Amino acid sequence: MKAKGIKFNGINEEDAKNILQHTNYYYKLTSYKRNFSKNSVGKYNNLEFSYLYDLSTIDMRLRYILLHMCLDIEHTLKVKILKDITDNTQLDGYDIVDRFFKHENLTADDCMPGSAAKTHYNEKLYKRYLKDPPIWVLLETMQFGIFVRFIEFYTYKITKNDDYYLNLAKVIKHVKNIRNAAAHNQAILMDIAENRADRATKVISDYVLEISSISSTMRNHKLKNRKIHDLVAVLYIYENYIISEGIKKNRYQDLLELMERIKRNKDFYQQNPGLVSAYTFFSKIVDQLN
Repeated sequence: MKAKGIKFNGINEEDAKNILQHTNYYYKLTSYKRNFSKNSVGKYNNLEFSYLYDLSTIDMRLRYILLHMCLDIEHTLKVKILKDITDNTQLDGYDIVDRFFKHENLTADDCMPGSAAKTHYNEKLYKRYLKDPPIWVLLETMQFGIFVRFIEFYTYKITKNDDYYLNLAKVIKHVKNIRNAAAHNQAILMDIAENRADRATKVISDYVLEISSISSTMRNHKLKNRKIHDLVAVLYIYENYIISEGIKKNRYQDLLELMERIKRNKDFYQQNPGLVSAYTFFSKIVDQLN
């Protein structure tokens, strides 16, 4: 790290060694260095070990919040889909699964992975319904990636572009990216300040457009970063599809507390315009949510 220009003024080298041995590990902690610029000889400008450690702590808290939000989203959408199928006399809970399997070229084993193992919690469900699973069993056992495919199938092939599902089908795959990263404890803020050129989903761009405090320049610039775009996708679905106001209030409070926590060491980042602007962008969205 010293060879790359990382300094140890805020946290000395012995404390840094202790952190790397017992609290975090080299690859994950140093992944946040991608948010900082380098000089002409390839060394980082104004980068302290304490900055990386602070970002890793913020990222951990962010992942916990996002995982809870994604679980809330998954549960709410499954309840809604099951209700719609149950209330629709033209749909059958077994037939729709058969149609989904044929359309996506899937089998029950693809959607209930590992369920056959005796140690798996869903072993009894697997044995009972393997040959002909109903939708209520499938939704209970499928992984989130398969659930995303089912939402897309249900939207375009069953509901014929119902307004409730149409925007959801366009955005839910981006929530999957965040959900998987949070569930697997992967660094989300690793490249949050990088300038990218990814294409923003129109639904997400229009959502940010409605926030008057965010300029068109900031919106266009920030949504080109895929991480930022996908984080906004989680917030968009949470605001528009979660029904429980109590759950919303709790999660938004978590986000507010995180935004305050980020400011604890704001002096670390005053010379990093990418991180400052990313914080400003999200603070405006969180303010609007509350």
